[in-house]
Amino acid sequence: MRKIQITKKNKQIYITLTVFFVALAIILYRTFSIQTIISAPENYIIEEDIRGAVFKSEEYVKLKSASPIKFTLKEGEKVSAHSLLSKNYQLNTKEYVQKMLDVLDFCLSKNSYDSKEEYLNDLSEQETIISELEQELSKDNMTAEKKKELQKKQSKALDKRELLQDSAKYIFADNSTLKQLKKEYNNRLKSKSMKLTPSNLNFSYPGYISYKRDGYEEVLNTAILDDITPDYMEYIADFNPAVTKNSNEYVVKISKSTCNYIAFATDSKIYVKNEKQAVEYKKKLEKDYKINKYGGYYPFLESRIDIIDHFPAMDIQINDKLTVTGTLVNVIEQNGKKVFVVAIRKNLDNLENIRVFDGQVHTEEYNAYVVPESAIITKNKKTYIKYINDGNASLKTAVNVLKYHNGNAILLPEDNRELYENIEIITNP
Repeated sequence: MRKIQITKKNKQIYITLTVFFVALAIILYRTFSIQTIISAPENYIIEEDIRGAVFKSEEYVKLKSASPIKFTLKEGEKVSAHSLLSKNYQLNTKEYVQKMLDVLDFCLSKNSYDSKEEYLNDLSEQETIISELEQELSKDNMTAEKKKELQKKQSKALDKRELLQDSAKYIFADNSTLKQLKKEYNNRLKSKSMKLTPSNLNFSYPGYISYKRDGYEEVLNTAILDDITPDYMEYIADFNPAVTKNSNEYVVKISKSTCNYIAFATDSKIYVKNEKQAVEYKKKLEKDYKINKYGGYYPFLESRIDIIDHFPAMDIQINDKLTVTGTLVNVIEQNGKKVFVVAIRKNLDNLENIRVFDGQVHTEEYNAYVVPESAIITKNKKTYIKYINDGNASLKTAVNVLKYHNGNAILLPEDNRELYENIEIITNP
């Protein structure tokens, strides 16, 4: 058999061709595998998932009647102080007033509570006790004696909770106010009965009427907004309202119609758009006005409702269905967390049945070039992109990345003058 001899010349040709074809393959691969996007400044919104709560100004009273109370106003109607709520029901003055006197005495004995947190802890404790007793009573094979003992404890806990709930509107008043109210109630004992009106029920304000409660009236009341903390928002997120109603019991509730508030907590590293402006404007108000004489920051805002509109706007999405617009009126930072409070003045009926919810908030918004993070080249602590020029030539330019978010790099036009509208950026340089 004839042997093929590989001469030195043939070997050089072979190596040359191999190098040529490998180089050609690399060029073809890079030419046809380059991926690009056409980029131009766009509106880019960063959202943060939140667990929020709706705080309302609302008060309620519970009425007892052996016969059905026929209310004259429909659920959700607006009422004034002297609106007649029922024609067939009259308040038993002695019974009603004595109950309110008991409530006022309870508030005085507690010295109006040292803090709102103490009151809420008491209320939470009663809810826990009642829940545990209900679980115990649901067990089988219980002796009659044991059952009677548990029912006695349950009745006591329910009475305590009712007293706490009834005292919610007075619990933070000072002693002089409580004593004045007690004097006014004693004067009412002179009459045998009174018409069923918001004024005679001692509601503090007109608003929208309701004949049911949801169990959040005390814990999500605007009266406690001045004292909320990130820890309190965690408590609310897990709060399980328990509402019990006897067959002969009726509820009359009035919600103030001027303003609701949405509060939510985040990590302190989260920065919300216009947060700084909101904080600075609040500081200006505290400097220009004697807020304490109004009884707190939020009572001040509601006495000067026009001021609320001067705060920066914020959109909040609720349960993937509803977007509400309000103004950011407060930011509380504590222990590595923040609480944001947003005042809602318009379309309050949209929040009628919403108390605690999952949602999203627009934390930041930019008009920027948004490119995949893979398009960014990092070298010697500097960042670059490559782009196609005139359809084929690949060029490189330095860029300033504002931030990375969800796999994207955000490039502001003012920080990246070399970029231009409809630039073709290579995403796999």
